[in-house]
Amino acid sequence: MLRLKRLQTGISPGSATGNQSGFWPGKWSPRWKKHVSEIFEYYQSLLGTPARHAEFKTAEGCIVQVLKWEQGQTDEGVTMYATIGGNSNLKNAEQGCEFFIGLTPKVDDIAETLAEAALHGCGTSAIPSSGSTITLTQALWSGTTAKTLMFSDGCEIIPPMNRSDGTQVIFLQLVPLFPAELAYKSANGEEALWQRFEALDVPYWDSQRACAFS
Repeated sequence: MLRLKRLQTGISPGSATGNQSGFWPGKWSPRWKKHVSEIFEYYQSLLGTPARHAEFKTAEGCIVQVLKWEQGQTDEGVTMYATIGGNSNLKNAEQGCEFFIGLTPKVDDIAETLAEAALHGCGTSAIPSSGSTITLTQALWSGTTAKTLMFSDGCEIIPPMNRSDGTQVIFLQLVPLFPAELAYKSANGEEALWQRFEALDVPYWDSQRACAFS
């Protein structure tokens, strides 16, 4: 993983007005402050006000924030984590992207892993395609041996967002994979992996699960 500096953690604003003056550290350019505010308000409209946030910054000055909603705050049945900042790094002329993951029990140290995904995607500036993966050099969080995240279409949970400048933000769900699961996906494709998970009743959102394949 790259060297990321954690700048700040904190509790999000209690009001639902969309005014984040006491929340955002203010290190974004004026243009991106507007995009950040729009994405935050979109998350808020779907999931409610996040309980906490963490902010990370690279040596080059790129900033990513990771928002957290406790398990009881949404209807998803998991603790939700989502990024703001991916759309400034991974984009094309018409679209940008952000990332989210749902886990239970909660694992707050996933935040740095999400920041890595938002900064680098699959290693290029392109928006990752559904089914593509990124494998890190260390575990995704403390307590797991999984090192891979699969990018998957997240529109059923967080639909695409249309921004005021006419561009769109899509939201990609991150799915943790163990080496044997990654090998199966690489050999058979994303759809086959989802079918296999369904046949085996794999709770891929369980942060304490083991590899589903022997």
